[in-house]
Amino acid sequence: MDASQPQQIMQRWQDELYRRFHLPFEILTNDKLEAARTGNWFLETKLCIARLDKLSRNEDVQQKLQVPDCRWDLVVCDEAHKMSATVFGGETKYTRRYRLGQLLSTLTRHFLLMSATPHNGKEADFQLFMALLDGDRFEGRYRDGVHTADVSDLMRRMVKENLRKFDGTPLFPERIAYTVPDQLSDAEAVLYRAVTDYVRNEFNRAEALENDKRAGTVGFALTILQRRLASSPEAIYQSLHRRRERLESRLRELEVLQRAHLMVNYYLPWNLNRIEQRFGRIHRIGQTEVCHLWNLVADDTREGDVYRRLLEKLEQARQALGGQVFDVLGKVQFEGKSLRELLIEAIRHGEKPEVKAFLTTVLDLALNREHLQSLLEERALAHDAMDASRVQRIREDMERADARRLA
Repeated sequence: MDASQPQQIMQRWQDELYRRFHLPFEILTNDKLEAARTGNWFLETKLCIARLDKLSRNEDVQQKLQVPDCRWDLVVCDEAHKMSATVFGGETKYTRRYRLGQLLSTLTRHFLLMSATPHNGKEADFQLFMALLDGDRFEGRYRDGVHTADVSDLMRRMVKENLRKFDGTPLFPERIAYTVPDQLSDAEAVLYRAVTDYVRNEFNRAEALENDKRAGTVGFALTILQRRLASSPEAIYQSLHRRRERLESRLRELEVLQRAHLMVNYYLPWNLNRIEQRFGRIHRIGQTEVCHLWNLVADDTREGDVYRRLLEKLEQARQALGGQVFDVLGKVQFEGKSLRELLIEAIRHGEKPEVKAFLTTVLDLALNREHLQSLLEERALAHDAMDASRVQRIREDMERADARRLA
């Protein structure tokens, strides 16, 4: 069974599984559910592909999955990070997709979760995600004070820069990121100072609240304001305007201008994992051009100073490590703090020399070559890669198998 994604992707899965393994998978549809002879299509189908949302939003389908005779040898979930649960304000929010993941894990002997971005930068959320594979080991552990977890026996990561085709050439082209200074105008500088002062003062007021949940909500809203400020004057204007009118509608945000193999980040995320996600939109299998990313960083801003130092260190590491740093951005921690926490620290106390020195030191330590190299080794698929002769033998075996099917 494969819990996959939209129709076009499911058809591609179906075609690839048949072409490469000669496995005749069927795609779940409403017509097939209704036409099932036994009333339960899953009991009649050994190899099936289904959309996550088709399963997670339909209680009748889930009941059919739960009948005693409905068990699977293997369930594969593509884009598995979408089966997420989140911790906010001390409470855990379980989505319907996450509940589906919990259900599927009980119906199969082998459960494979595939994701390019399993870690969103929040260790509590990551441990909830890993609980889909081993609930006894991970669920609730973060609340118990276990703030890091060893997942080396459950998780294998394929580093893009190490992947090769059968002929030995790289599967992906090179990718390069640049930092582009962006000087604020006088009016933009005045706006920046005013909003930053407001955010800093309101953060201090929120900390004084006795209600931790309320303080967390206020802090989140203030963080959004500062991010809007870094995005564009229009974005912060709209945010302040809607805040004043007590509206909760979501603002449209210009994040990325993308064209073919070129990308511009007009607004830098406060989560390192998002940089890799965005770059991955153009750095995909089938891309033939070198991919370039320009990150616009505002001069004379506190978060801009942090980001400039961070991006400079990343570029140094990229050159030293052959471009592999993007694959481990989501695992980088700064003395136990996230990037978001560092940026907030810069906004609130960045004028203090000791804070500036602390931020510089933390960034330098977290992004030095040795530390990033250790993260790459931890996340690599395996320490011993196949040599060229073994790859050639596998290629020949596959060609012989294709020839036998055509004979």
